[in-house]
Amino acid sequence: MDELPVTLVDRVAKFGWVATAVSGDGEHPSFIYTTGLVATFDHPEVIIFGLENRLAYDILALVVSDIRADKRYSSPALYADLLTAPMALRPVHPTQHMFYFGDTLGFYRLQGRPGGFTAVQLFWSDAAGLFPFDAACAPSVIDAQPRLYIARTPREIQEFLDGLT
Repeated sequence: MDELPVTLVDRVAKFGWVATAVSGDGEHPSFIYTTGLVATFDHPEVIIFGLENRLAYDILALVVSDIRADKRYSSPALYADLLTAPMALRPVHPTQHMFYFGDTLGFYRLQGRPGGFTAVQLFWSDAAGLFPFDAACAPSVIDAQPRLYIARTPREIQEFLDGLT
């Protein structure tokens, strides 16, 4: 008998979470995000942009390890203990979910919770320790990390939806 493919739901059930990496396309930076943190730990999902996949995954794994030990990453803050460089956290506006959390949306829809998750974005700093939301941050760091705490306009959402059909 052939083995059934392992699904996202199976991986979340087994590990408590999974990470999905999305490659950049020249116009948009690469990113990696979690699925399952809300269901497993009652913790927001996490997304990080602009880093090499292995490094970004390792950061997410550190975050999940902390979450398993009852640490919360859900409020805007600076974190100096994730890496040797500081990281910052901001909540993701719900209007951004459809643009960046495809697998997560599908997972929660299957769980009977369409749209039923929250998310946070981890930011890394430039060489001077400044983040994309700081006025003098390096342009390359700003370009690599879209600010998902900013709401999408109805027009942006409609254009996105129109592009799906």
